[in-house]
Amino acid sequence: MQPKGRSSRSEVFYISRSFKKTVSLPPARAWRVKDSDVAARGYVLCLTKSKGLLFDKMTNLEPRLVTLTRSGLLIIYSKEDKGYVVDVKDAKIMTTKTDHFRTKRQSYVSLPRT
Repeated sequence: MQPKGRSSRSEVFYISRSFKKTVSLPPARAWRVKDSDVAARGYVLCLTKSKGLLFDKMTNLEPRLVTLTRSGLLIIYSKEDKGYVVDVKDAKIMTTKTDHFRTKRQSYVSLPRT
């Protein structure tokens, strides 16, 4: 994982154990995971939810920069320099929901043999 425009610097992340507290991340505008290490990257409309003793804590639904690395780290920015780093391989429960999605549909035409 390297910052934008440089080739020798790397970053150390603390893996988030829960969504109760964010961890410090490098600034999202100045740093990106190297393209060869990225499985998927983009802004995703999402919220986070953590279970408390009496009440659950839920963040607002808003677009967040999310990066999934090939090594299995899911980096979710909640602010410019704060967010969550989840090791997907070690996650016990991950839930996703979608209200609407679009796929690219292609039609194929069969041509008669000549």
